[in-house]
Amino acid sequence: MGGGRKLDYVVDYAYSSKEPLGGAHADPSWTSQRIKTAVVEAMNELLAMDTMLKFRSIGGFLEGEPVDPSKKSNMKKREKPVKQEEELVNDYDLEEELERLKQQIFSSKDDESLPQPLDMGVNVMLEKLEKEVDEEFTEAVRSMGLKDKVEALRMEVSRVTLVMTHCPLSAPDD
Repeated sequence: MGGGRKLDYVVDYAYSSKEPLGGAHADPSWTSQRIKTAVVEAMNELLAMDTMLKFRSIGGFLEGEPVDPSKKSNMKKREKPVKQEEELVNDYDLEEELERLKQQIFSSKDDESLPQPLDMGVNVMLEKLEKEVDEEFTEAVRSMGLKDKVEALRMEVSRVTLVMTHCPLSAPDD
């Protein structure tokens, strides 16, 4: 009568899991809440554990056996890349510099007696602004999954501009 023993385990589990009267299907929202809290508690326990202990507890590797290097590298937490100080441009600073640039351009348009060259600070600000726009465009393209299409378009544009510079269109003879 080995089959009766298996039934005892099931009955013990049913009593220990505190199912609602009538089974789990009688109150599905209560059951899903219990499952959710159990999963959240288990995840919090795993989060608090050391990385190696975490992999031991979920069966990631066995004691005494050498660990595969690829598995070992996946056990480390991913480090975020550190940006250079030049790349850390405050949005407020960019907006402020952009407003200053607008005022300078408008004032130079009002005084049309002599064409005034833009000072070096404005050129630097324009380069920063262009770099920031390029970075945001690249990030948007990457997040939308269009990186390959944009790269193909860039190659096509560079090919066309190369052809156009070497073989300019001639005007029809009339």
